[in-house]
Parts: sequence; structure tokens; C-alpha cells
Amino acid sequence: MGHRWGLVAATLVSVVASIGMAGTRQPEPSVSAGRLASQAQIRTAVDPQTPPASADVEAVDPGVLGLVPDDSTARPVATLGPTPPTDDAAVAAATRRINAQARRPQQVRIAVTGDVLLHLPVVNAATGPTGRDFAPMLAPIAAVVREADLGLCHLEVPLSRDGSALSGYPVFQGPPEIAAALVSTGYAGCSTASNHSMDKGAAGVRSTLDVLDAAGLGHAGTARSLGEDATPTLYRVATSAGRDVVVAHVSATYGLNGFVVPADQPWLVDPIDPVTAITAEASLARAAGAQVIVVSVHWGEEYQVEPSAYQRAVAAELLASPDVDLIVGHHAHVVQPIERVGDKAVIYGLGNLLSGQGGRHTPGTQDGVVVTVTMSVSGAGEVAVTDIGYVPTWVEPTSYRALPVPASLADPSLSPDRRAALEASLDRTVTAIGAGAAQTPWQPGAPGP
Repeated sequence: MGHRWGLVAATLVSVVASIGMAGTRQPEPSVSAGRLASQAQIRTAVDPQTPPASADVEAVDPGVLGLVPDDSTARPVATLGPTPPTDDAAVAAATRRINAQARRPQQVRIAVTGDVLLHLPVVNAATGPTGRDFAPMLAPIAAVVREADLGLCHLEVPLSRDGSALSGYPVFQGPPEIAAALVSTGYAGCSTASNHSMDKGAAGVRSTLDVLDAAGLGHAGTARSLGEDATPTLYRVATSAGRDVVVAHVSATYGLNGFVVPADQPWLVDPIDPVTAITAEASLARAAGAQVIVVSVHWGEEYQVEPSAYQRAVAAELLASPDVDLIVGHHAHVVQPIERVGDKAVIYGLGNLLSGQGGRHTPGTQDGVVVTVTMSVSGAGEVAVTDIGYVPTWVEPTSYRALPVPASLADPSLSPDRRAALEASLDRTVTAIGAGAAQTPWQPGAPGP
């Protein structure tokens, strides 16, 4: 069962790859190039209110993802049901039932959100009774994220391991407490490739991933070693239909604001170019067991609602790959369109989730959106986007809370100025997204701001 209003049911699968390639990233490496998964380490991402699960290491059983032959007398995979009867007729009937279940399409709902951009005013406002706390800023949208089967965020800035030497624009380093807040909000992992990934050099990449690991958050797009870079980021997601779906997350950025990845550590940050390297990573993830593959890209022109020619060209190349099912975009700091392309989709830009930009560049920098994408996986492994919904968000000045706009507008005590600002934000977001997705009605019983 998927996590519903608080129970995180996404399991991070870190596949330990055998490495058989040189230290430089190769375009279009063969699937047989020695980077296929040999075993899997399974860690459960747990809601703070849920007892932690076992962190035992076990091998991934490919049979869980496939079918049991109808003529087989072997016991069906144990995770699909109780131990079957021992007589042949009953075993055959149980096997047919398992196969029928396996052939039915499975659905997984993935929630994605805008940039987590920790300007110093945001950091300074994150105060709680026991110290720094970002959870209240994210609490208003937690119900929406938790309603999905898998929540993925975008962490744009490096993190300090111990909370020292914090800095804001233009060279960021945020505090580690943001990681715990992301977990409590319902996220299972984050993309980390951005134009700020190298703001604090290789040490910043390492400290960021150490912080995320300590919090139990998955990550994609940056790495501490060649082995980690070659390891697909996979999430085994328990869905409401009772069967797991394995989701892969790939992340890359257009550039690094002039910083350069050291030649002897090319694995630190994944670049968008060449796009064939991204599709090769997606192919490796598919070979490692991924059924759904999400690619997060840090791209586009800042503060521009219309996707750039570069974004459209990269999207077309990515979506042409059979191993890319959904594109999720960041960096513009304003909401951009969502487009359906056949059975796939591209979300060009999700705006800001947390930011101190405060509408300085354009009012749209206070806007963001929680997009929930429903994806269907057939028994034959075919993937299709079946529904896209969204909840517009708005960064509240001073408190920096990420407010769900529909719930906020339902508050009769709003001041005229605040109501006008929220209505303008809603109009910007709906206009930017266009016809590619439908606004998700706010449930009357759902927690609001």
C-alpha cells in the first residue's frame, strides 16, 4: 500500500554495480560494459512517526517483477501471497491467479516539486523550539506529497555537514537540517545536479550526500566516486494495488556557473550534454530492474515561462529514448508548461518550493507547483502517463512557508492584499502550465496552511 497521509512506503534500492570502465564518462556505453547490478542494498525511507524498518542487505529477486510460468510446479514468489497448497491442481490454480495479478497494469503516483533554494533569509527564518527547523515551512504541502506513492524533491544547493560556514547567493552552502524536514514532508529522495552543485567543490558534493544519506534520503545527479556514479538510483515503491513498482531517478544539469569538475573526478556532477550519456544511464537503470524512469534536468532560462529552444531540443532527444518515461525540469525559478508527448510527459519547470527570491526578479519566483504524475505499468512492462494533476504553491514572504494556493484562498480571513497576491499567483501558474495537466481540487478535509 502506498504511503497515504503520512506513511512513507517508498524503499530506496541502492544497486551496487560492478565497475568495468575507465574513469571518464562514456557516451552510450553498452549494457554489457560491466556496469550491470550484481546485488542490491535495500534501505527503507521511514516517516518519523513510523518505526524504522530493517536495513538488512538482500538480493533483489527478479521474479518479483515478472511472471511464474503456468506449467511450473515451483512455489510462487513468497511476496505475492501466502504459501500455496501442495496438491498439483491447487498449485496450478494459485499460479494462474498470481500470473493474472502480475499481468494487470500497476499504477504508481509520483509527486515532484520545485527548487529548494536556501537563501540566507530562508535559513535565518527556520527557527524552532529546539533549533533550526525547516519542517514548518514545508508542512502546508506535506499532505499532497504524502498522498503520492513516491515523493521526489530537487535540492539545488550544497549542504554543510555540521551546519558551519553557511552561505547564500551566489555561492551557496545550506544547513543539514533541511534533510530531516524533507523526510518529514514525505520525500523519499532528491535530484542534486544543479548549477550550484560545485559551489563548495568536491568537498561540498561529499558533505551534501553524507547529509542526505544520514537522513535516509535517496539522491541522483551527484556522486562521491565512480562506483556511486555508475550505480542507478532505484526506489521500490509499494503501491495501493499491493505490488511493488521499481522507479529509477536520473538527474543532470546544464552547467555549473563557471565552476569546473576536476578532471580526475568526472563523476562528481552529471551534465546534460551529451544527452546520450543520460539515455545510457536510463538504459542501465532499466537493465537493473527499473520499470519507470524519471529524468530530472536543471535547464532553461531563468525567469522565463516559455521553454527555450535548448529545453525543447533536449526534451525531444530524451523522450525519443525507450528508457525515459518522464522529464522533470528545474532552474527557471518560475512555473513552465507541462506537455504530454504520446504516453510520456515533460514538466519543463516546477518553479520554486523554498526560496528567498521573493518576487524580486519577477512576481513568478514566489510561485511553485506540486505535480503528481500517475503512471501505469502493464504486465508486459509498457509504461504510460495516465494522469497529471497539480496543486499551485506560493512562497509566503517572511515566513517562507510553501502555501498551497487553493487552500489559502479558502481562508475567509485573508487580507485583501494577500488574496490579490494569491489570486495573481494562481493565474500565473494555471496559464503557464497550460492544457498539459489539470489542477487538482483541494480536498475540504485536507490540512491547509
